[in-house]
Amino acid sequence: MEAPLTLLYTARLHGDLAFAPRLFSVVRGLREAAGGAVLLLDLGESCAMGVWHCALTGGRSALFALDAMGYDAAAADALNASSRARMQPGVRCRLLGPGESARLKGVRVFVPPDGGGSPARVNIALVPAGHTAFEAGLLTLAAVDHGQVGRVVLQFGPGGPALHSAEVLDVPPGTPPDPTVSGAVEFILAEADYVLRKAQGKRRE
Repeated sequence: MEAPLTLLYTARLHGDLAFAPRLFSVVRGLREAAGGAVLLLDLGESCAMGVWHCALTGGRSALFALDAMGYDAAAADALNASSRARMQPGVRCRLLGPGESARLKGVRVFVPPDGGGSPARVNIALVPAGHTAFEAGLLTLAAVDHGQVGRVVLQFGPGGPALHSAEVLDVPPGTPPDPTVSGAVEFILAEADYVLRKAQGKRRE
C-alpha cells in the first residue's frame, strides 16, 4: 500500500496578510503531523481589491505571501492569463486560472471549467464545493472560509485511491505567528508601500 496523500487547503484570505503568519503556524503543524506526501493548495480569493496592497499590485501581493508559505498551487483568480505568465517565473507556487492544470506529486490540480491536460488517477478541482467528495477520480473540496484550513487524506490501496478523511479546522485565536512568514509579509508590504509612495511622488510632480 502506498503512503497516504494529505491535502491542506485554504481560501478567502482576502488580502489579510497580517493573518498569514498565524495561518502558516497551523499549516506547518498539520504538515508535520501528516504521514506521507502533503499538497498545500489555495482555492482562490486570496486578495480583495478593496485592500490597498491588493489594488496596488493587481492581486499579486497575497500570491507572493502564499508562495512564501510554501503553497504548491493556487487558484489565481485575481490575475488574467498574461499577468499569471509574467508572475510565474518568480514563484514556486503554480498559479492557475480557468482551464489550466498542473501535475504535482502524482496528481493533477486544475481550475474549472475544463482543466485541460490528460486526466490522472486523482484530479483535484481548485474551486470550493458544497462538500468534499471523491468520485471517478475527481476530488472536490468543501468550501473553507477565512480563518479555516481544510484537511483531506487520500489512501492508496489495491483498489486504487480512496477518500480516507475530510475535515475543516479553525485556526485557534491564540495561535502564535510564524516568524519567517512574518518577515516575508513585512517585505511584501514594504515593497508595495515603496511603489505606492513612488507613484504618489510622480503625481505631485
